[in-house]
Amino acid sequence: SPSTALNFQLAQTEHVTAYVYDMRGRRVRTLADGSHPAGRHSIPWNGRDDGGQAVANGVYFMRFQAGETSDTIKLTRID
Repeated sequence: SPSTALNFQLAQTEHVTAYVYDMRGRRVRTLADGSHPAGRHSIPWNGRDDGGQAVANGVYFMRFQAGETSDTIKLTRID
């Protein structure tokens, strides 16, 4: 199954959130919501929703926040 990963580095311990949303703004997956220590991290997404079901092909957005830093990454799922 297709997958991707969010790779990031923290200078200090931070609360990290990473969510995947569909084109309608509905949250389909929670990838991270908790404290992460300083260092390098990788958070994978296997193309599945919070219920374990494969999401449909299409465009999704991964919203990432760690402390004061945030970013939104566009993802395209194609089987």
